[in-house]
Amino acid sequence: MAELEVRTKGELDIVKITEKVQEIVSKSSLRRGLVVLFLKSTTSALFINEDEEGLKGDLRRILEVLVPRRGEYGHNKAWGEENAHSHLRSILLGNSLTIPFEDGRLALGTWQDIFLMELDIRPRVRKISISILPLG
Repeated sequence: MAELEVRTKGELDIVKITEKVQEIVSKSSLRRGLVVLFLKSTTSALFINEDEEGLKGDLRRILEVLVPRRGEYGHNKAWGEENAHSHLRSILLGNSLTIPFEDGRLALGTWQDIFLMELDIRPRVRKISISILPLG
């Protein structure tokens, strides 16, 4: 198992990690299999989509509509924090991905890239566990 560290700039920062994941897959001895990414966080997320600025802006806006930063959240009241929106957004987007690879290359579609999105209010260093599994 490998671990990838990703530094974020704060809330709603989107960091492309495709090349870093590909590098880890390439260094493995396997030519065909699955790579499993697991983000060790409850206030950030992983997703696959197109690397296009308009789309990333749309994602930021829709998250604010669905889960506003300034909502009335029980978590904030219970813990005296202001990051319940980050936890809820993470639940919606998810914290793990499974991606096949063939001939040592990620089997992503033409427009697909892998991203980490920071959902907490300040910059963080996020850790992603990466497991590479063989396919027969």
